[in-house]
Amino acid sequence: EGSISKNDIRFVFVGLHAYPDTKNDFYYQRLLKMKVIEEVGQVTHKDSIGYLITSDILLLGSARTVGSDYIVPSKTYEYLASGKMILVLSYDGSFLTNLIKEMDSGWAIPFYDVEAIKKALLELYRLFKNNKLPQFNNDGKLERLERRNLTQKLAELFDKAYETTSN
Repeated sequence: EGSISKNDIRFVFVGLHAYPDTKNDFYYQRLLKMKVIEEVGQVTHKDSIGYLITSDILLLGSARTVGSDYIVPSKTYEYLASGKMILVLSYDGSFLTNLIKEMDSGWAIPFYDVEAIKKALLELYRLFKNNKLPQFNNDGKLERLERRNLTQKLAELFDKAYETTSN
């Protein structure tokens, strides 16, 4: 609609394309023609972190399949640790949406709500142009999600369950 200069925006897709049918999508093809999409393909983990660190905003989508409400892409935790603004396109009430809201690390919008996505992109662009994109400090919040802490909690649950059944 002309509100965002194509010179100021670039979508960089790093890794395998999870949804091959997206490449045939009208809007995706339109963005390709505008030359605002860069498809990097698969890179080393170190290189992918480099792309993450140099990004202004991170886009995270969830699968649109039955049961995907409980799926959290592993890159989510790297995104959270980066402290960068995350725009999540997912289901209302999904674990991913709730996690981003709980961590206060970005915005979660239903992937089917085109108007809300448009509004969010325009607001993020305004923040970007005014050099006011938020940065987040998730250090303390992320500790509870570390594998070591989650394993400890699981072991405690097993201990409690064992104590209950052995009495």
